[in-house]
Amino acid sequence: MCHQRLRDGLAGYVTAVALLLATLLWGTSDAHAQQQTWRERRTNSFAILYPADITAQTAADEYALFVDGVYDEVSAVFGYRTPPPVVLRIYPTMELYVKANPLAAQMPGVVAHAHTGRREISIALPQTVGQPPDQIVNNVRHELAHIIAADLSGDKLTTAFQEGIAQYLEHPSAELDTKMQLMQQVIAADKVLPWRELNRPGVAYSDPRISYPQSYTIVAFLIGRNGFATFRSFLDEVKTSSGYRSALEAAYGVSADQLEREWRDQLSDFVNGGYRARSMGALDLSQAEALIAKGEYDAAVQQLQAALATLAGDQTQLGERARELLRRATTAQRATGLATTAREALARGSYEEARTAAEEGRELLNELGQAAQVQVLDQYIQLATEGIEAQRSLASARNNLVTLRVGSAQEELAAAYRTFTRLGDTYHAGIAESSLVRIQRTETGVAVVLVLLAALVAGWNIHRRVNERDQALPFG
Repeated sequence: MCHQRLRDGLAGYVTAVALLLATLLWGTSDAHAQQQTWRERRTNSFAILYPADITAQTAADEYALFVDGVYDEVSAVFGYRTPPPVVLRIYPTMELYVKANPLAAQMPGVVAHAHTGRREISIALPQTVGQPPDQIVNNVRHELAHIIAADLSGDKLTTAFQEGIAQYLEHPSAELDTKMQLMQQVIAADKVLPWRELNRPGVAYSDPRISYPQSYTIVAFLIGRNGFATFRSFLDEVKTSSGYRSALEAAYGVSADQLEREWRDQLSDFVNGGYRARSMGALDLSQAEALIAKGEYDAAVQQLQAALATLAGDQTQLGERARELLRRATTAQRATGLATTAREALARGSYEEARTAAEEGRELLNELGQAAQVQVLDQYIQLATEGIEAQRSLASARNNLVTLRVGSAQEELAAAYRTFTRLGDTYHAGIAESSLVRIQRTETGVAVVLVLLAALVAGWNIHRRVNERDQALPFG
């Protein structure tokens, strides 16, 4: 499957002929890629491939500065990380690019394409000349979105929905205004395509000036209606459904026809300025809220940080909401870390540390209203308190032994042993047990000595009395 990114708005979008030839020409692309010698520039998430060309090498270094950030951001939006490394192949000349992708000869505006099966993005470097930096980054966002959407949908998503979500994942730019202006003309000319028509094979590329902006408005409507989490469920449903319509009904709980009517009712308002209200670009707060509710705080923090970077100091209600959610997510993240610290401290018998961490974490979770997690930390606090009391019993037993209060020492050691055993603290249980054994051995030794001493005393008494008797008898 090949997805095309275009230059200079929508003027150079692909043709129907190009779409029909796309899958036939990938074999040529594969053969050429194998024949060309490629150098590799690795990042955390990408393998950037480029020929031995100074321009391509410079571009590879420049892409390496931002592609991992794009990967993290787009992955956070979807809640899914496509297996790295994603291949980013840079073509420094159109001659090389056309050999790899012969369709480009028929489509002079093509900037990039994604091969979803190979998880590979190809960039025609000459076509990016003159593009602003945000558009160059958007090129990668767009193609990476295709790859992830294909992964999630089993590569069964229709072209219209593929292009809609890929455009939605771009950050808003001047190109979006151009698309909406074109969509205004489409509405005025009464050329809006029904969803069934738009999603038929080949139609999305037959007139991209209509299909591309329209596909964007559909995806934006669906995400705006129920949030990104529900749209993400739709992608999952596509994998096992008979088609996009049944997948929509499964995810949204209403028919595709109902959704289409709602979309059509708000379409004019959306393209005439309503689209600007979506100032967060690709990011959606509803999914961050869902992540927090599920306890996936790391993913929520990552997504909200990306959202706030997009908002760039936005002081609207949306910006305030994003900041509040980030505060909640980071607080919960801190509480989760404290719970982990408490659990690990309990395991090694550091009961004071465990109780301190659990109490601090409990306070944070109580503030967030996370009742289930609060109960877990309550248990940690209880266990830590029992461990502390058992350690105090050990110390008290030592003092009692020094002052020869052996009975009290034995009681305290026995109680400590039972507590440590229940806590699974074999180290401290062993100390208590060995102390009890020593006391028992000492008591046994003392008893033996006393018995022997008693025997000696008894023997001496017998001997003394015999002597006294002999002395008392008359001298014979």
